[in-house]
Amino acid sequence: MKKYILKYKLLNLIHIILIGFSSAFLVGASVTLSIMLNKLVESDFKGFLIWLGIEFGVYLLFLADTYLIRVNQTKLIQKMTLSLRDDYINSLTRKSFSEFKNKTVGEHLSILNNDIKIIEESGFESFYSLVSTVFTTFFSIIALFSYDYRIVLLSILLTLILTYLPRNFAHKMEKAMKRFSIGNETFISSLTDQLLGYDTLYYSNKKEMLSIKCGEVIKKFIFEKIVFIKTSSLIEIIMSLFSIISQMLVLLLTGYLIILKQVSIGSISSVGQISGNIFNSLTTFNQLQVSISSVNIIFEKFGAFEKSSHYRYIDKDIEEIKLTNVGYSFKDKEIFKNINCSFEKGKNYVPFLIAHGNADPLVPFSQSEQMVKRLEECGADVSFICVDHAEHEGSFWSLPLLDLFIEFFNRQSKLHLIE
Repeated sequence: MKKYILKYKLLNLIHIILIGFSSAFLVGASVTLSIMLNKLVESDFKGFLIWLGIEFGVYLLFLADTYLIRVNQTKLIQKMTLSLRDDYINSLTRKSFSEFKNKTVGEHLSILNNDIKIIEESGFESFYSLVSTVFTTFFSIIALFSYDYRIVLLSILLTLILTYLPRNFAHKMEKAMKRFSIGNETFISSLTDQLLGYDTLYYSNKKEMLSIKCGEVIKKFIFEKIVFIKTSSLIEIIMSLFSIISQMLVLLLTGYLIILKQVSIGSISSVGQISGNIFNSLTTFNQLQVSISSVNIIFEKFGAFEKSSHYRYIDKDIEEIKLTNVGYSFKDKEIFKNINCSFEKGKNYVPFLIAHGNADPLVPFSQSEQMVKRLEECGADVSFICVDHAEHEGSFWSLPLLDLFIEFFNRQSKLHLIE
């Protein structure tokens, strides 16, 4: 995640500054509340109205800043997730066919859709919320100094206790997130497999099996989602409970100091809100720490797929392509072996017929275009057929396309007989 945040570091810095202003406005509004209450206790209605106007102005600034944060954050997250998707898709183009097929199309789609959605919500959004909680806690502790140092000391002590809480839950949350992510992949992959098998079920008159099988897949996914929600909700409730207890202790101390006449009556309202800001922020901070930590499992999935890439591109002019003892296997099946041949630039070879669907989700259409370009540069006789809107299989094949293949082979056979 750090890689993509640093990629847009200037935009992220501006966004973090906006978040800082938002936290300052929120805490400032809490501080003015105690001043307003003190003015009422003193029967100073004019002073109360002045501070009421200031309170209103602070809230207007807070709302304007909140709007800017939401718009800017949405744009920024989309930039980073677009970059993440690009990196993943680019890594696919460097895979061998067997490496690509290690995952089903459904699993790749789940990574590009479901996993990235998790990264958006539990990763990038959680990071910005984490920044907000840090700013809110910082400004709140500064504000408490204006009341009594003992309130600050108690708040800091409770803050330290709350900061260590998430360590006990992080590992459990990571396991739950990993299980949920795998469940997402399996869900998409299984549904894709069932729908791709519709033709077989249709012609064998067993269409009702589609509903049964899809129902089983959906029920399994719902179960995994419920397990994940139960785990995350339980952790949130436990940390919220500690936050409430901490806030009550601070209010208890403030009330005691008011009775001793060591702080003003208006302090109770502001200290209540400010301490609430601190402990709610820390509860959120703890939850966000766990959330961000769990997203690392998803990023590891992206990283592992990129690291397995072993292809490199050669841009220099090629005079000869030589194959020595070349073999190819797909999974456990050997397709061919011990192929030895060479192709020299400028020489004539057997004509090529290449056909490719421009909607192929497995093999990029650009690969065929590059192959045709290379062959033409070497002087080869190349015929290229672009099958419009066709995918890797299924819609790719048609009678007109087969007729073109037959016509090509017949033409080459006649030329061979003439020679």
